Amino acid sequence: VGRECKNYLGRTGFDFVQVPPPQEHVVGDVWWVRYRPASFLLESRGGSREEFEQMVKDCRESGVEVMVDLVINHMAANWLVSPYERRNWVCSAEADDEKTHKTTEPCKGWAGTKFQYRSFTDTKESQLNKKSFHHYAGNLMANCELPPWSNNRYLCDLFNMPDLDTERPEVQIILSRYLLDLYDIGVTMFRIDAAGHIYPSSLAKLLEPMPLEYVVQELYPHIIAFEPETIRKAKLISPITDFLYGQRVTQIFIDAYTNGVWASRSKHFGELA
Repeated sequence: VGRECKNYLGRTGFDFVQVPPPQEHVVGDVWWVRYRPASFLLESRGGSREEFEQMVKDCRESGVEVMVDLVINHMAANWLVSPYERRNWVCSAEADDEKTHKTTEPCKGWAGTKFQYRSFTDTKESQLNKKSFHHYAGNLMANCELPPWSNNRYLCDLFNMPDLDTERPEVQIILSRYLLDLYDIGVTMFRIDAAGHIYPSSLAKLLEPMPLEYVVQELYPHIIAFEPETIRKAKLISPITDFLYGQRVTQIFIDAYTNGVWASRSKHFGELA
């Protein structure tokens, strides 16, 4: 990315470049492992901390700001991703059991950080224990899940990934350190992954101390369509993503076919302005 900033993006007038989450994630060869955090170390499939710092430096010296994709809603589930034949096996289990797909092999991040179910205490940057996550009253080891989507999306575990208690002061401190670390390196823009699963008040408290250039929140279409009050609160913080934008643009460019008849969409090109 740094080389691209120097050789092309800066020269051709690009304002910024968006990069995947730079924090340590689970081991695996699929794109979505980058969204399964194992710690807040800047060690990932994308490179080391030193390489990340150099990339930011190269881009900014070329006139290109860096937008980081932030994963601050959840941490990784205690499942293996690699090897493929054991994908979704429970790791860090108490005993090996092939029938129930469990292994005592420790859950590991890209840099070797070990973690357990709802416990990420292997690095000083994280220190997230069972109390750091949303959970059922009186039961630190269990929580509601998403799906089903009728559950509370602010409090439940998304796809079995432990949901960070972003209202908890100790968690806010850990997340703030991570954000400030990125800011000190030179990151001036954030895309907030799964922002619709974080209370707007909690997100605002995290972002308020930093004079960022730009922030955008990931909010899903059903939230945009049916929750005007949520959108109002979100827009007090920053702009939001519009997942249907590409679909609407496509509908303008492609002629319609209804009841066996083609209809030209050329007259709608003005909607792009």
